[in-house]
Amino acid sequence: MHCRRLGDIGSDHASVPLALLREGSCESVLVTDIRQGPLSVASRRALEEGRGEEFQTKRTDGLDGIALDKDDVLLISGLGGDTIAGILECQAEKVLIPKRVIVQPQTKEEIVRSAFLKTGLVIADEQFVEDRGRLYLVMISDRQASRPVRMSRLELFFGPVILSRLTKSEKEPLLHKYVTKRIRRLKKRAAYDRATAELLRAFEQSFPISYNRLDQC
Repeated sequence: MHCRRLGDIGSDHASVPLALLREGSCESVLVTDIRQGPLSVASRRALEEGRGEEFQTKRTDGLDGIALDKDDVLLISGLGGDTIAGILECQAEKVLIPKRVIVQPQTKEEIVRSAFLKTGLVIADEQFVEDRGRLYLVMISDRQASRPVRMSRLELFFGPVILSRLTKSEKEPLLHKYVTKRIRRLKKRAAYDRATAELLRAFEQSFPISYNRLDQC
């Protein structure tokens, strides 16, 4: 999707926005970070690539002091789930403005999905990226998508889009790898936590064939 401006929150060294500028996927970028050091590195990289005019930086916490436009795309990646959820919930009205919101939590995806629901963001897609043997989940929200009333506990934990694709995803090894990882997490906690045991049992009942196959991975 082409965008007028990409807002990269907590950008670190701006690898993603610079790559998108090179590809022509966005006309300009605004990168933010709570620390000045990464922003200085990002600015230097942009100047070295001749991207100074399209590249802006701002030192801030989350979306504080950031004005968003309906043609923007907002990216929040590489942060923990608690941090991303906090940004979304603290700026609930603001995150509904951009035409697309993309988040890539490093942990606690279920908390991020809950924040989507609370703020009115809709999970339009969930995709995976594997880099150096590590699997990353990317959640995408499009402004025009219809808002869900609620998500079940299974949908919050595994992802609504992921569950909808699970039974027909023979050609999606990364999806199965992700679900297997989530199942193993449930199994570790199920022995001492009743709610987790019930969630695992609900998954087994809803996806018996998929579960049996995944459990053998």
